[in-house]
Amino acid sequence: MPLPRARPHDSDALQRARAKLVEWRDHRCYTQRELARDLGMSEANISAMLKGTRRLSVRVIEAAARLAGRPLAEAFHAPGEELRALRPDEAETLRYLRTWPVSVRSALLDFLRYWADEPPVARGLRRTHELLRQMPDDQRRLVEAYATMLREGGLPPDIRAALGRPSSTDEQS
Repeated sequence: MPLPRARPHDSDALQRARAKLVEWRDHRCYTQRELARDLGMSEANISAMLKGTRRLSVRVIEAAARLAGRPLAEAFHAPGEELRALRPDEAETLRYLRTWPVSVRSALLDFLRYWADEPPVARGLRRTHELLRQMPDDQRRLVEAYATMLREGGLPPDIRAALGRPSSTDEQS
């Protein structure tokens, strides 16, 4: 579909917003019918705004962003620029973070950097450790025995006896 035509007095930001609204619609983030219903307007008005034959209002841009589940700033985002819009949970976290002493913020950043740079193998080991900690003792002991068997090629004697297996000296004869 061709890009909407620019109106002579539209700012670059409004032109970007119009193109973004068309993109969201074309990607089925919302329909013109939904947008019109949400705003109490006719579909013809919405269509004219998206085609560039009517002036696009901020109210329409806000409603389209809300229906698309996107931050409003994304509608005005210029290609090649960093988008700095925050989700509500990110904004709330930032509000709390700004009230903390510098030493606490610094410690939290060190903690986040440590886990952010964690290789996938370490993440898997941490997850496995958490699962083991949540298991009852008898199940955890069996998992440890199985891991020992895989690593060393044999079961510990007490597990071997619990499973009714012969001792390692009996196996050799």
